[in-house]
Amino acid sequence: MLDLFSPRSAVHMTRAGIVLLALVASGCGGPNNSEAPKIGGFEVDDSDTSPSKSAPVATRPAQPLPKQAASTPRPSGVTVGSVPANGTSATPTTQPPTAGGKSIASIPAKPANASKPNTASSGSGTTPREAVVTPPGKSRQPRPRGSRVRPPQSVSGEQLSAQDIPENSPKKLQAFIERVDLELARITDPRMSPDAVRAKVMPLLSSKLTAAEKILGLPSEEPIREVALKAKLDVLTQLQFLTAEDLTPKFREFGQQLRKEKNAKFARQGRFVLLQLQIQQVREKKETNVAAFVDEIKAIVAEEDADISVFEAVHGCAMALEGIGRHELAQDVLFTGATKFAQSEDPRMAIEGNIMLDHLGLTKAKFFNLVEMVVAGRQGAMEELTGSIQTLFSTREPSRYILRNLAGAAAQFEIAERYQECRDLFEIMSKSYTDHSDPEVAEEGTNLANNGKKRLNLLGKPFAVEGVQVDGKPFDWTKYRKKVVLVEFWATTNAGCVEEIPKIKQAYELYKDKGFTVVGVNLDEDTQRLNRFLVRNQIPWETVISPDPKTRGYNSPMAVRCGVDQLPFLVLVDQQGVAIALNTADFSLREKLRDLLGPVGPETPGNAIPKSQRRPRGPRGAR
Repeated sequence: MLDLFSPRSAVHMTRAGIVLLALVASGCGGPNNSEAPKIGGFEVDDSDTSPSKSAPVATRPAQPLPKQAASTPRPSGVTVGSVPANGTSATPTTQPPTAGGKSIASIPAKPANASKPNTASSGSGTTPREAVVTPPGKSRQPRPRGSRVRPPQSVSGEQLSAQDIPENSPKKLQAFIERVDLELARITDPRMSPDAVRAKVMPLLSSKLTAAEKILGLPSEEPIREVALKAKLDVLTQLQFLTAEDLTPKFREFGQQLRKEKNAKFARQGRFVLLQLQIQQVREKKETNVAAFVDEIKAIVAEEDADISVFEAVHGCAMALEGIGRHELAQDVLFTGATKFAQSEDPRMAIEGNIMLDHLGLTKAKFFNLVEMVVAGRQGAMEELTGSIQTLFSTREPSRYILRNLAGAAAQFEIAERYQECRDLFEIMSKSYTDHSDPEVAEEGTNLANNGKKRLNLLGKPFAVEGVQVDGKPFDWTKYRKKVVLVEFWATTNAGCVEEIPKIKQAYELYKDKGFTVVGVNLDEDTQRLNRFLVRNQIPWETVISPDPKTRGYNSPMAVRCGVDQLPFLVLVDQQGVAIALNTADFSLREKLRDLLGPVGPETPGNAIPKSQRRPRGPRGAR
């Protein structure tokens, strides 16, 4: 079956199709009666899940999904394949107003034999309700044409499919397709079972497909033909989720039909439909002529405009080739596409093309493999990594994409306690980006390198926490002498921090009686939000904030002094008050606590450290 989840598939769905897919995928359960949302085991209200306006320490919040239109009839003039990614129509229309919970469109019309105004009902002396009296000397003027539009009457799918589909009239067939789409859009009840959804939808889809094929068999205007082509593509797409039939032959036939269209955009769309079929065949290892497949995507890159459809087609082809182990061919395809995109006049495409070239450069330099080897402690891996980076920079200018991959590698080295390797990487970043041609990239690279060096310089030296408690009282670090302290830099607006707290809490409960405790250095700017979080989640350790409201967040004196540029950040301090490890959490934290404070008793399922999580005791780089 055609994989519709491939990037930028040529197959697009109507809003109705997306609603139906959601109903089927969710099992069509009842109303959502779930409890308050929880993150990492903590109950968080709306104020704790929505980032505050002045909270720069949070990671970038997810953008809200755009609201979908109430219904999506197929207007004429919609380009095939131009439906937005969220499935909404390009020109949404509103659903008829409701009365008493029902659509006005579904209210039966007054019977033809109803009493006329100003006349008594037969057999009774009552006057009709709200009788209309025409003033003498004035005749009722006819209502101007178009002043009142009655919405189409709602009918069931069985009724609509049983009606005779118009013959030999493209305009009437188009109107019929739009009416089917209205009925499909009304099927939005989440309580319906998959079988009930299928029973309602299948007759409608069958009628829609029949009407679309009739239009395609008749001479018609181009906008109407567009509607028919789009409708046929919609139906084939939705049928894949509602039937077990393999629709690959029908998609292939449809793609070939599009390729024969005189309209260039239809023919182009057909080319992408056929390409998606080839991608699926390659993924399923059914495509035997892989060389022809590669030639086709290269031809598309050479002949088509470098737009997002071509970009994502290149990506989909490369991923399919990677999936069957043809790594060199995958990189060849990516390089062909990236070279063209990087030269695009569209700045967004040029950026994407250069990012792709940067990624290919890192892959060719074996950057990602060498980073894993350094983390694993392989002898000589860091020297190889340094050499590969220098070779890469001799052919490409250091970019922001490469910079962020270097920073990610440094973060992995910190967690793995490869501190000397970290220093080497920060030196490379500092030398390569200080004089960068782009001032913003130069500033970002310099700041990342300097902050990394600050963090590493904490190790082996006395560490102290400064600030005030949440209630404004001075914080006393001296009372933590001779204790092992985990200092956690965190914020309530950062999901990673919230998820980390239960793991720290578990270690705290296990070792608090042996001399272990935690101090939280919070970087929230909204102290009221922080107070609510602390009370609701019963954090058992002290929390410290900046005494000056103007210097909170990443501008907090503690954050600046320790080079904190991402959260959470952890510093483990031993009984002598010396920082001995960075970003030690979860099982590695408990392993260190056991080394510092002794075991907490025989291992049980609750306190045992899985062997797969225990770090090797092999040789490490200089600290």
